[in-house]
Amino acid sequence: TGVISYDAFTKVALRVDGFKPAATADQLVDGFKAFDPENTGTISAKVLRQVLTTMGEVLSEAEVDTFLAGAVDKDGNVNYETFARDLLAQ
Repeated sequence: TGVISYDAFTKVALRVDGFKPAATADQLVDGFKAFDPENTGTISAKVLRQVLTTMGEVLSEAEVDTFLAGAVDKDGNVNYETFARDLLAQ
């Protein structure tokens, strides 16, 4: 929808690097690989949700819902390479 909450905006705006992405797509992919021990290129949406709501710059459930919309396949997994690139393109 292109709408960002005030809290989310200030979290980004007040970062040292401001609106500069916290990581590159390749760096995000490398981080996601830690949760893919079988090297399938995917991680479960459940695990990804847990990571995004508990580690690093913690996201709210609503923010994660927005990020995961359309990214979860029929088996409940997310292709993290595509997800990382799409995430940074927003």
